[in-house]
Amino acid sequence: MNSFFRIAASLLAAVCLSIPSLVYGEALVSIDPADIDSPPVGEKLVVDVNISNAENVSAYQLNLKFDVSALSFVGVEFSDYLPGNRDPANIANLEIFLIEPNRVETDLTTNTATLVPPIAAASLVGVGDNEGTLLRATFEVLEYKDSTIELVEVELSTPDGVRLDVTAVPGKINAREVTITEHIPGDKFLLLQGDIFNTNAFVECFIPIWESEFTAEGGTFLEFQLAFPKESVYSIGGVFVHTAEGNRIGESIMADDTNWMHYQVPLDELAGQTIVAISLGTEKPANRATSFGKFGMMADNIQITNGTHMLEAIWVGEDSINGRQRVDAPLGDVSGIENCEVFAVTTEGVSVESKGKRVTTWGSVKTAR
Repeated sequence: MNSFFRIAASLLAAVCLSIPSLVYGEALVSIDPADIDSPPVGEKLVVDVNISNAENVSAYQLNLKFDVSALSFVGVEFSDYLPGNRDPANIANLEIFLIEPNRVETDLTTNTATLVPPIAAASLVGVGDNEGTLLRATFEVLEYKDSTIELVEVELSTPDGVRLDVTAVPGKINAREVTITEHIPGDKFLLLQGDIFNTNAFVECFIPIWESEFTAEGGTFLEFQLAFPKESVYSIGGVFVHTAEGNRIGESIMADDTNWMHYQVPLDELAGQTIVAISLGTEKPANRATSFGKFGMMADNIQITNGTHMLEAIWVGEDSINGRQRVDAPLGDVSGIENCEVFAVTTEGVSVESKGKRVTTWGSVKTAR
């Protein structure tokens, strides 16, 4: 019997010792957003410092470490995560302490800076919630570049002064590549070509040059450069987005010369749909006069953008098309054209020059047949 009680007591002690780790766990303090696109030079970058999985927190201290060549510290704004009246009638009724930094200290060996003094807050009247926002920090962008904002010297404590375990998660600032708006003569490009076998006939062919999945968003664009060889029997074609819902967006461009032009196609009408393919294509109407012979269309710098920066490089001067030099498996039906295929090409064979930027208002969503 004594042996039984000894075993039971040991089990109870083990359970009791495990309760604090189950209840309190390890708090998480993080930069939000964890990934943020850098604003342009001179503009403000704003991040929140959030806390989660926190129990019984009445005080915290933290510091921000950042690249001084990329960012300049502007200031912090405390949230109401910790309770307490910040503006009492007299100092005797003070319920919360808030400490803001007044300068930065730079480490010249790493080109990084931290704040002096560290950011700190302590409530005399209560504790914060399990999760919330501790503060908001503002920086000015000095240089458009990739960098990080790290959380260092992070400490959390309870009203009785017990320090809590904490994990700190940094934030990453991404300097996305600026939208490419011109084809550079001599660079690689894609060539869509085929043989027209009837005069004045309807022509349709779409060859995929990218196949994967991502969700279309409002305010984004398909952008690319396009030109037609002067030897082509007609100059009608474009770059098209295809969705899992059976839609495609785009309208064939009817070019009036052989110069490279930049095109921008809004994707607003596809917002929420899943983009599964992007193709080079031609859909010449039957009433467009042409002779038979070789059709050709050149495309380069195909990208998804937010209007100023590249979000997804679809095909930008690459050596191949998804690992292949030639693609000839079409999306959907092919009409009026034979040997329709796309090549990754390195020499142009015709004299074409960049000539400005043309913004289209295509926006016509067509159900793929």
